[in-house]
Amino acid sequence: MVEEIVRVEPQLFGALVQHTTIARKMELWQRIVDRVNAVGQHPRNRDDIRTRWNDLRGKVRSMVSRHNIAVQKTGGGPPPTPPELTAWEEEVLHILHPEGLAGVGGGMDSGPERHHTATEGPEMSILPPEEAPSDDSSSVSLEPDD
Repeated sequence: MVEEIVRVEPQLFGALVQHTTIARKMELWQRIVDRVNAVGQHPRNRDDIRTRWNDLRGKVRSMVSRHNIAVQKTGGGPPPTPPELTAWEEEVLHILHPEGLAGVGGGMDSGPERHHTATEGPEMSILPPEEAPSDDSSSVSLEPDD
């Protein structure tokens, strides 16, 4: 089953998915069903195959995710060993896009936060006039002008 899905992956899930009609996708799934039924003992339908495929993807994604979480943990000790994947699990992993494994990147990083004190900032200083810096033309005194 995995071999058949890998063969048509670009049309079902990959780069060509937007150019593949629903009718063509159904035809591809039916071809996969026919090939699976040709070698299997129990007849399957399209829903059975799609459910099985989703289960396999979820299993592989979960294995890789658990490993990635373990790698990021601190606390010393030996690094975790990568999960041992079967040949078909390797094929499923190859199909999964990085976003499916780690989430969609590209979030906005606001950078380190900076906490300002009351005397910082170009707009105004709230220190009494005798403590306010005299050479800074951007500071404003709170004392009334004469």
